[in-house]
Amino acid sequence: MRSLTGVSNPTTDSAPLVLAEAKKAFADDSLIEQGLRDILQTVKDAIASLESIKESQSATKIDNLKEVITKLKANA
Repeated sequence: MRSLTGVSNPTTDSAPLVLAEAKKAFADDSLIEQGLRDILQTVKDAIASLESIKESQSATKIDNLKEVITKLKANA
């Protein structure tokens, strides 16, 4: 999550809460199989959302660099 520093949206804001919920669930000895499956799915969904945000950031940075290079070439 360090690479997502400065990004603020419901997904990144809720990621620490999902992690805390998962830790709490894994410490619960009375957790049944379905409960474990549910929390694992929640964690998987959160990770997928974070990866999507990171990929989007990378694509935006690449597009910005291409734009700068194009402008530099035009001014050369």
